[in-house]
Amino acid sequence: MKKKPQRRWLFGLLAILFVGILGLTRGQAQAADNAPNPIGNLDAHQILTIYNGVGGPALDTGSTVQPGQRVTVNTITTINGYSWLDLGDNRWITFDPSFNPTYESKIWTPTPITIYQGFGDTRTKTSDSIAAGTGSVVTAYVDWNGSAWYQVGKDRWASTAGQYNPTQNNQTLQLSFTTTVYTGTGAKRQATDKTLPALSKVAYTKTLVEGNTTWYNIGGDDWVTSDPAYNPGFQQYVYVPNAVPIWTNYTADRTKTTQTVSGNSTQVLQGTAWFNNVKWYKIGVNQWITLDSATNNADSHQPTPPSVTKHVVTLLADTKVFTAPDATGTDTGRTLKSGTQWQYFNSRTVNGVTWYNLGGAQWVTNAQDTSGWTKKKDTIQFPILMYHELGSNQPNNTWFVPENEFAWQMQWLRNNGYYFLNTQEAYTVLTTNQAPSDKLVWLTMDDGYESWFTKGLPIIQQYGVNGTMFLITNTGTLTRQQAEIMKEKGMDIESHTLNHFHLSQLPDYQQKQEMLGTKEYLDRTYHQNTTAIAYPYGDYSETTEKEAAASGYTMALRIHGGLASIDNGIYSLNRVKVSPGLTVDQFQYLVENGKDEDSSGAIVGPPVQK
Repeated sequence: MKKKPQRRWLFGLLAILFVGILGLTRGQAQAADNAPNPIGNLDAHQILTIYNGVGGPALDTGSTVQPGQRVTVNTITTINGYSWLDLGDNRWITFDPSFNPTYESKIWTPTPITIYQGFGDTRTKTSDSIAAGTGSVVTAYVDWNGSAWYQVGKDRWASTAGQYNPTQNNQTLQLSFTTTVYTGTGAKRQATDKTLPALSKVAYTKTLVEGNTTWYNIGGDDWVTSDPAYNPGFQQYVYVPNAVPIWTNYTADRTKTTQTVSGNSTQVLQGTAWFNNVKWYKIGVNQWITLDSATNNADSHQPTPPSVTKHVVTLLADTKVFTAPDATGTDTGRTLKSGTQWQYFNSRTVNGVTWYNLGGAQWVTNAQDTSGWTKKKDTIQFPILMYHELGSNQPNNTWFVPENEFAWQMQWLRNNGYYFLNTQEAYTVLTTNQAPSDKLVWLTMDDGYESWFTKGLPIIQQYGVNGTMFLITNTGTLTRQQAEIMKEKGMDIESHTLNHFHLSQLPDYQQKQEMLGTKEYLDRTYHQNTTAIAYPYGDYSETTEKEAAASGYTMALRIHGGLASIDNGIYSLNRVKVSPGLTVDQFQYLVENGKDEDSSGAIVGPPVQK
């Protein structure tokens, strides 16, 4: 009987605990119901400091949002003219530059972009915009719910996404050369006697792709294309280094005439054709030439057999062997070592990548054709020549070289037996110490100027020049079409970063953004593997070299006197500026020594012409 009060006390305690637990559960459920629903996801492209609280009293938590990291945002509020984003638990980030590590980039746009106050669902449209063909400084860059947004002023934002900008009914095509107007499409297409002037712009309303050619409708039934094949206003040339005979045709029934084309000359090109793996050039009515010596030395009455010359390829990296040079190919499980040489029987280019057939179903890439190259005992050295703008309208600007000087310099190099390297050949020479000639030169052109096309390309074609263009992807006056044409004519496209900043002065992540961003753009735009970078202003650090390698570049160029060699370091190759006003003797000294006679070494690069 004495135990009953104890039982009542125990039951009472259990009841109290049950009620308490029930109340706590209901409170948690109510709190969950009252929690704010997330309004969006943000992907950062810069370091953002996380604070407790907002505005002036906010306390740095010591934590950050890193580039590439995604966070969920609950609310957005404005403090002192800048957006603050709630990450939950009183954790906030802002785009006020004074609250974050320094960040600066640029945006360039070919079409008008509307400027908003704020971004996301809280934005309000302003009457301002970024004009077509211009750009703006960017102090913050994020992806908000899948769209890129750029802060271009005090909480003023712009997006490149189409839904946030005016619809472009009439787009503009930049014409690089005199362009013929056609009527009709397909088999009904006919050339008219109308042309549009070179370097002009024309509005178009729609496009039509036929084969590999894009046509632009400029009104009514009038069409134009930027394909040089349809525009006789674009004159092409073939450089002939040695005397060759003229043939009546390029096919098996061709006949060798008594006429010849002299060596070290340039011929206007009317067309090209391939026959038995030999390339032919049409230079007149029933007049064809080829640069293939075996064909030119053959009996004129016999079809030219395929060349039996042994072709050799040098691997530039440890390389897997595949069964085919495209998506149908599979890994054979066999890997060949970097630097080894193999005979190959034919080659094929797929999506901008050259593959070499080692026999049967054996294909490799990451290689350079080194047929006829010679292994050298001493370390190979050669000059890397650096040009910028071509023109004579800036007499006091030492970064402008008059086109007539550029012309005689290319002629001098050609007449004196110099071999013009392309990007991959330069890398192969440096890393394998093999060379196609005893005299080498690497021609480079920086930034991306239209004068390369309008003034430089005719000279480049005239003297059969190869080289490399280092492009800034967020500025420059060279159009994509012009760059593509120059690439077809032997000028490689490589990286000069997104915005031409002093790389050594940037934090690590922004250095990587500048280098990786432009590589990804060039790879995608020009269907290639971008492998070389020229540091803006020649400015770099050990960190820059590491980030260049991590971004996928295999070599990098600085601005420094002296010949380039592997002893410089593959990510700090010497490169020398060509100044205006050089005499022949001064230019020869520059080429042979990699520096001016009175040069002390390092040179500061030019400001970029916007």
